[in-house]
Amino acid sequence: MKFKEVLQLADIDKVMDVLRDYYYSEDTEEKREAQIVGYEEVFNKLLVMTPVDKVSGNFDNNPNPHWRIYLDLVLPDGKFVDEPYIDVHAKNGTLQKEAEDYKYWKDNPNTTEEFANSEISYAIEFTPWDEWLGMDISEETLEQFPYEEIIAHCFWEMTFVDWSPDEIKKKSDELEAQVKEIEEVGIDELKKQGKIVEMDSDWINNIKEKLKKEIDDEE
Repeated sequence: MKFKEVLQLADIDKVMDVLRDYYYSEDTEEKREAQIVGYEEVFNKLLVMTPVDKVSGNFDNNPNPHWRIYLDLVLPDGKFVDEPYIDVHAKNGTLQKEAEDYKYWKDNPNTTEEFANSEISYAIEFTPWDEWLGMDISEETLEQFPYEEIIAHCFWEMTFVDWSPDEIKKKSDELEAQVKEIEEVGIDELKKQGKIVEMDSDWINNIKEKLKKEIDDEE
C-alpha cells in the first residue's frame, strides 16, 4: 500500500491528535495549534499531488529499487539515545555490501555477514513530497502502526527541513553542492579558504571514543 493510499484512508482529525500528543504536548495551546494548521495545509497539498514512483538521487545504482517506508521505535540505550522516539526511514532493496563505500570497512572484524546482507536504511527528510507519496508503506509498519500514526510521524519527518517543498528542494541542492565542492576541492583547501571551520579537537576525540566504545561493546 502506497503512502498516498494510506493518506486517503486515514482519519485526518486523528492524525492531528497524534501530532498534538506526541510532538507538541509540552507546548502552549497557541503554539501547538499553529503547528497543526501547518500540518493541515501539508495534508491538503499532498491530496492533490500525483505520486512519483522513481526516487531521485544516487542510491548505489540499484537497477530495480522497491522503495518502502519504515517506522521503528528507538528505545533509550544509555549512550546516544536518551528518550524513545519513532524513526522514519526508507529501504529500496540495496544491501550494505552493495553500497559504494562498503569497500572501506568490509574487512573490519566487527563487520558481520548478517550486517553485510542487511538492507540499507536511507534518511528521506530531503525527499520531494510527491516521491514520498509513491513509496510503499512496509508490511511491518502497517502491522505495527495504525494509519493515523504512520501519517503523523511521516508528516513530522517530511517537514523537518522546511514546510515548503520548494524550500526543501533548494536546501537539498545547496547541500549537494557543498558535498560536491568538498569532493572536488578537498577539505584542507576549503579550511584554508575559511569555508569550513575546523572543529574542536577535544570534541572530535570525545565522539571517536564514544564510537569506539560502542563497537567494543558489540564484540
